[in-house]
Amino acid sequence: MCGTCFGSVNGCAGTTNACPLLTGVAANAAALVVSSAAVLSLVKLLPGRILRVFSRPLLEALVAIAQRPTGGEPYDFTGKSAFDIQKAVTTGLVTAAEAGPQLYALLHALPEDSTALTIQKIQTAIETVRAAPSSRQEIPHAGEDSGALLYTLGKITEATCQSVKNFTICLPVEPDKPDGAGKTSGRAVSVRRPTTSEQCMSALNQWVMVCHATGLANVLVLTPFLDEVFYEPLRNGEVSDHRVAFELVILYLQMIVTSDGVYTLADVYVKSGGVDVARRRAEAAVVEIFRAHGGIPVGKSPKNNNLANVTVSAFTSTGKHCLAYNLGTAHKPFALMPDGRTCRFNHRCDQFVKDKGPDGRCDGSHPRADCDYPSAQRGKP
Repeated sequence: MCGTCFGSVNGCAGTTNACPLLTGVAANAAALVVSSAAVLSLVKLLPGRILRVFSRPLLEALVAIAQRPTGGEPYDFTGKSAFDIQKAVTTGLVTAAEAGPQLYALLHALPEDSTALTIQKIQTAIETVRAAPSSRQEIPHAGEDSGALLYTLGKITEATCQSVKNFTICLPVEPDKPDGAGKTSGRAVSVRRPTTSEQCMSALNQWVMVCHATGLANVLVLTPFLDEVFYEPLRNGEVSDHRVAFELVILYLQMIVTSDGVYTLADVYVKSGGVDVARRRAEAAVVEIFRAHGGIPVGKSPKNNNLANVTVSAFTSTGKHCLAYNLGTAHKPFALMPDGRTCRFNHRCDQFVKDKGPDGRCDGSHPRADCDYPSAQRGKP
């Protein structure tokens, strides 16, 4: 019996080294190489519910994004056949305007004794490129996507979001831009945020399965990354909210994309530094994402927010609201006065409401999770 799949995969001959779970992953990893003409195949590698999500167009889009050169390098036409160039256009690696002159150059460079079939192949490619749409909906334009890893995560959460019992908070993930850089105008991948820890774990588990099966990343690289970024901060109490930990995963994946090859899954957590800064960004992102969609879902009382050791400062109508109080987390040092015990911010509900003008808040004497403000009036004006 095969020592890899234990006979569970159709087509496995019982030889461990020839098991589709090994050979299939290796073949997919080879298909992601820029010069490869192979296609991704997940048929024997993933459960049916995931296979239904990653259709052939999505897999072609994934290959196109994974094959894009880093650092804004242009597509290299050297040595490419007419079919290679045609495929580069249809998968979004280059535009039709860039490919057209290259195909005409191939046609004019043909020797006089070229066969009719050779000429026809190039002419067919020219006609196909000429008729190609300006952009393909499945594939964001080069420089405007968030990388293959985030693209995969986005598609997994997008599919799960179709049920009202699952992911309900959705915002696009835009790549970070250096100061002064232009903003992207194209379609970016959309990652839907989980609202429960169960949904979060399910999404990350499926993401690991797809990334490993497609050859994007090995499971022995993916899991240490998640352990450092997601699980360890939750386990040791540095992060108490699974939504913040999930946002950290997204932030570090963005760092990989915008580093132009400097960071990888294996070293981004250590090399990038600024762990505290990343966590503050993740915390702020979670607050804004959930507030913008009517507030963090109610139904559960907040966790112990360390109030036993914190003195509540006097309420002021112009002061900021305490995030720790509202999220039910421990107070950060910056939130405390020099005495280390007095909170600088208001311990009042920071739920956005619509009938108190711009930036209106509930301001009730309860945390956000216990907000009793009329549901119809919750959310930003």
